[in-house]
Amino acid sequence: MNWLTRLIPSIGINTSTNKSKVPDGLWISCPSCEATLYKPELEKALYVCQKCDHHLRIGARLRLEQFLDNAVYKEIAADIKSKDPLKFKDTKYYTTRVRDAVSATGENEAILIAQGHVKALEKLDEIKGCVPINLGTGNGTSVLEIVNTFKEISGQDIPFKIVPRRAGDIATVFADAKVANKLLNWHAKRDLATMIADTWRWQSQNPNGFE
Repeated sequence: MNWLTRLIPSIGINTSTNKSKVPDGLWISCPSCEATLYKPELEKALYVCQKCDHHLRIGARLRLEQFLDNAVYKEIAADIKSKDPLKFKDTKYYTTRVRDAVSATGENEAILIAQGHVKALEKLDEIKGCVPINLGTGNGTSVLEIVNTFKEISGQDIPFKIVPRRAGDIATVFADAKVANKLLNWHAKRDLATMIADTWRWQSQNPNGFE
């Protein structure tokens, strides 16, 4: 024991190696701007950095879940596993490398093969010509609801004045999403607050728009 080790307890320095119990993987560093990102929020943003709009690398299964409608896909040849008929070895045996890769990724192979469908693309071969399809919640939203929601999310005061409709303006208009529901089996998954929050986040990060 040296003099510094003997001195530390007397001046009240905690030498304990116990660390706070923070779950592993809860925070992720953006490889572009090096911002520390909260994983649950990053997942909601589809792994796009909310600081610099960098698209983080994700695994094949997550990519399929994001890309395919309702995350529905059928994996092909899921039981295929790598073999080593040549008994290959470099600095490690090939079987050892395969075992380590499977342990690290949870996947049996380096490639993931799946059949999936994207609603609109699936219908291209069935529908001839042009068919307009409204995509939306199917629920009307008033201008006042939009203003109030924007105020709540942005924390900004938004001055407005309620006046009579202009001559010729209709009282109510909304996109009927029944065709998308029936023809494409498509349903909106995000609400007004989510859309406004995303809009405000982008505008806050890009106050001058696309420069």
